[in-house]
Amino acid sequence: MTKAHLPSLIIKKENIMLIQRPENHQSCVICGEKKSDHELGLTFIVEEEGVVSTTFTPTRVVQGYQGVMHGGMICSLLDSAMTNCLFSLGVHAMTADLNVRFIHPVPLDQPITILGEFIQQRRGIYQLSSSLTHLGVKLATATAKFVVPKP
Repeated sequence: MTKAHLPSLIIKKENIMLIQRPENHQSCVICGEKKSDHELGLTFIVEEEGVVSTTFTPTRVVQGYQGVMHGGMICSLLDSAMTNCLFSLGVHAMTADLNVRFIHPVPLDQPITILGEFIQQRRGIYQLSSSLTHLGVKLATATAKFVVPKP
């Protein structure tokens, strides 16, 4: 991946670089446009080439056990960060393998940061990692492999 990809894939707004999602990803429940309370509408920003982030304050809508975020939602957030990282690099790929490590419960009503990072690409397989943190403490991490779907 090179910086030559960046100008057409990133929207600059008030000194922040926002990721331009492909047309077929506009309705994503995590990062698509928020049209209801069941959609999060998260906006990922480019921190540097190959690294994206967003912040989110989970509420009861994403609760699993009392007072903590549902594990499936944590997986979705980590996956979305990696997907948006690929979008920032001009790659439209789908998750082929996702491995998540839950380190600590994710509390509700506390801001969290979700980070996605490009690791490498070999033989058409993209490898990425992501993390979910609260006040600098890692609560969950993930690694994944992505592939570009055949038309």
